[in-house]
Amino acid sequence: MSVDPQSFRAALGHFCSGVTVVTADDGAETRAITASAFTSVSLTPPLVLVCVSREARINDVIHASRRYAVSILNDAQAHVSDRFGRRAEREDFDFEYWNGHPVIAGALLHLAMDVSDIFDGGDHHIYLGHVKHVRMGEGEPLIYFRGRYHRGRSPEPQ
Repeated sequence: MSVDPQSFRAALGHFCSGVTVVTADDGAETRAITASAFTSVSLTPPLVLVCVSREARINDVIHASRRYAVSILNDAQAHVSDRFGRRAEREDFDFEYWNGHPVIAGALLHLAMDVSDIFDGGDHHIYLGHVKHVRMGEGEPLIYFRGRYHRGRSPEPQ
């Protein structure tokens, strides 16, 4: 029995995730995409991974620069996610530059990394990134669940 892509996408929509924008700059151009396939991998060394569609134009920039950044969006940044969820990827967006990386101003978290390895992930590239810089912001997370945005609330400390 095989699972068709539309059913698989709908099924994975039941997994609640934060919303990230992946950015890269190779000196010639800046690209960005919204990505939900992001996760931490290791604390020592600090590693994360992100999965990017092979069709995304950001791949050329990541391959050329061998680095990328991830901005985890706050609950007021759904419009940013929407913008980079389309194929626009750059046009006239005012990126903030931090440690030489383009990032989304006001995000909850910025991570800057060097590409440690690139893996084949079917119709995606899997970028393993060695985290070089971390900057934490304030606010509540933007959450994506069943095809819609939701406002997150940080749990109270126990």
